[in-house]
Amino acid sequence: MTLWSFVSLAASPLWSQSEPCTATASGQVIDDHDETPLAYAIIEAIGTGKATIADSLAYFKLEGLCPGKHTLRVNHVGCETMTFDVVIHEKKKNEFLFRLEHHHELRELVVASRRQSVEARVNTVQLKDGELELVRMESLARALEQLEGVSTLKSGPNVSKPIVHGVFGNRVAIYNNFAKLEDQQWGSDHAPAMELSSAGSVAVVKGAQGLEYGPEAIGGAVVMLPPAFETQRRAAGSVQTGFFTNGRGVFTNAQMGGALLPGKRLRYRLSGGWNQSGDRHTPDYVLNNTGSEQGNISGAFQYQYKTLVLEASHHYTNQNFGILTDAHNGSLTDLAMIIDRGQPFTTEPFAREINNPRQHVQHHTSQFSASVKPSHHSQLDLRYAYQHNLREEYDIRRGRYNDIPAVDLRLRTHQANLIYTRVLSSNMNVKTGLEGRYIDNLSNPETGIRPIIPNYVQQQLGGFAHWNYRTNKWEIEAGARYDLITLEGFKWYRASIWENNYQEDFSDFEQYYNESGSQVFTTPAFTYHNISAALGATRNWSDDFLTGLRVAMASRPPNAPELFSDGLHLGAATVEYGNLALQTENAYTLEAFGRFQKGRVTGDISAYARYFDGYIMPEISGVELTVRGAFPRMNYIQTDALYVGMDVRMHLELHPKWTLQHSGALVYARDVQRNAPLPFLPPANMRNELVWKPVLGKNTSWLLALGVESVAQQTFAPQVVTVTELMTLSQAEIELIRQNGAFDIAAPPGEFHLLNARIQCTVPLKNRSLDFAVIAENILNRSYRNYLNRFRYFAHEEGFNLRLMLNVNF
Repeated sequence: MTLWSFVSLAASPLWSQSEPCTATASGQVIDDHDETPLAYAIIEAIGTGKATIADSLAYFKLEGLCPGKHTLRVNHVGCETMTFDVVIHEKKKNEFLFRLEHHHELRELVVASRRQSVEARVNTVQLKDGELELVRMESLARALEQLEGVSTLKSGPNVSKPIVHGVFGNRVAIYNNFAKLEDQQWGSDHAPAMELSSAGSVAVVKGAQGLEYGPEAIGGAVVMLPPAFETQRRAAGSVQTGFFTNGRGVFTNAQMGGALLPGKRLRYRLSGGWNQSGDRHTPDYVLNNTGSEQGNISGAFQYQYKTLVLEASHHYTNQNFGILTDAHNGSLTDLAMIIDRGQPFTTEPFAREINNPRQHVQHHTSQFSASVKPSHHSQLDLRYAYQHNLREEYDIRRGRYNDIPAVDLRLRTHQANLIYTRVLSSNMNVKTGLEGRYIDNLSNPETGIRPIIPNYVQQQLGGFAHWNYRTNKWEIEAGARYDLITLEGFKWYRASIWENNYQEDFSDFEQYYNESGSQVFTTPAFTYHNISAALGATRNWSDDFLTGLRVAMASRPPNAPELFSDGLHLGAATVEYGNLALQTENAYTLEAFGRFQKGRVTGDISAYARYFDGYIMPEISGVELTVRGAFPRMNYIQTDALYVGMDVRMHLELHPKWTLQHSGALVYARDVQRNAPLPFLPPANMRNELVWKPVLGKNTSWLLALGVESVAQQTFAPQVVTVTELMTLSQAEIELIRQNGAFDIAAPPGEFHLLNARIQCTVPLKNRSLDFAVIAENILNRSYRNYLNRFRYFAHEEGFNLRLMLNVNF
């Protein structure tokens, strides 16, 4: 062998190593349960720097791989991250089908027999598929109570909204798909105009990921996503129906979807739901005029051509809620008497008719989006949403005015987003976006009553960036957001209120007086610059244990109701006044969390502290007698506040067929400036449930559960000044009391414990399945009051309720 031949032979491995690798891995990522595609999953080749994003049908192509053994890590939001060992060949097709656990079967959800790895994402807590089916006809807030750290603020049986880590309303952003819900639901008496009948998943998103959802997501963002489009069959769906005894209510819901055209490029999804109930009842009496009726319908279409995906959808909701009759009283004496009495003066027999006072809400949401993948490593999304909300509130009025709403508000919202996602390497990705929003509110002048919210226009332009880095041991994320918000109102003030409170500081807003000089027209206008940021780190100490830390700051400007409110909130039975002097609210959050799995025990625990600089809240400032009745008076104020809390969730597998589940939450908050408790703070609460999964049939799965919901008395409550005492005090004396902190007009109710149970059964049939559930609430028919119900002043909570649900999948 010549010297040249020897050198050439020795150098050949070096030449081969320097040549670029050209092998390709392709395939699809699907749900292990129902085999639906998991769109936009991230596939990474560990140690190579190669990664890609699957398309909307979950097909992927990972290029530039060298032949040999590789470990592919597959990640999808809401799924357990999994790794797959594969062998890549140079000249052969390398096609793979990866299955992730996304929609768990019902028995797996509750018994937790297939526990998720502690490496699952910790920024999101989610209502999973089986849990969602049980609460699909409940309100959004009631459904979210199943998640740790989430409570419900109520105004009677029909109106509720979620409390996340002690905060609610303008500090919790609610999203339907990619559209932020804008529906005049600022007050405790305004429920979000969004139901769960068409939901595919509902989650609470926190951390740096939450910055995508705007400056209002201080406590988190509630995100409801639709179910995935059917991609294989022409028609598939489900029908759910049932009834409940408390209120003698009935409900039904249907969903259907399929794929059409050659190549199944066109997909559709249709859904509709309706539920109706009459008066609810406590263990001892009927809650008159607490019936409800809700209906909704939605449709969506998706078309895909190569990497371009177009979607269009429309959702319509119609709600009609009755308001407890005796929440409205004709005199201050009657108001004092009913609070002392603790229950309505009169109770009529059960009725289905909804009379005044009542709320009627209609909400339309139209969404359009276009998604394209410029490369295997990136994706560009363009989204637009339009919302039209009509809120009518009817009071008890004389003559023809009884059929004219006392509140008639129309809110129109335009929202546009441009979002770019890029996989930088197998361990790193970044997401950036721009958002524009235009809102205009119109109050109907023909109500004959001063509008509680005036006409106003709001414009918002924002941008965000979210960066994520992940290794086998660490996950680090960071994010930042900036928003420019302008708000202009068009409002008539009583001359005395304007001159005493605002004329000196806001004379530029003054336009002109009416002929009598009793009213002044103003155009208050504000501009806000808001910056939010978050940083988080998670450490995987082992396959069974992780810890993490998050820090965040967020700025939220006061919204129109906080600035301009002026009048009666029918649902809350309060008179409310805004405050033009409110400034931007700044929140600083520190949260530590951990997750572990040891033998038969799985647990999550988090502790947090949140400091508010300029905390905005409505506070009782007295009682007021109006031509429409006697009500507590609320004024918006600004102070500094500190929240400290802890959430715990545990699963203990006692036996392969027995599981004990526990969740609990504790929140403590104080007005720092006045060193006093804050009002409407969730009391300490916990849920314990024993679950049994018997084997009662060859192909049938059963689940039986018995649980106790316990809520402690709120001991961190404000001082109490009764209505009777307020009637004897001057406003100056009331202001002296307020210097020591907020006050309430009734003491917090005592603790309570509710016994609940459920039975669930799943029967597989040919090409379909049948789900059956019986749910019993407050089995012992206990009489109690909930501190977080604004109507606890007037009545007890609902008594025993039995729900029967039947669901057919086809």
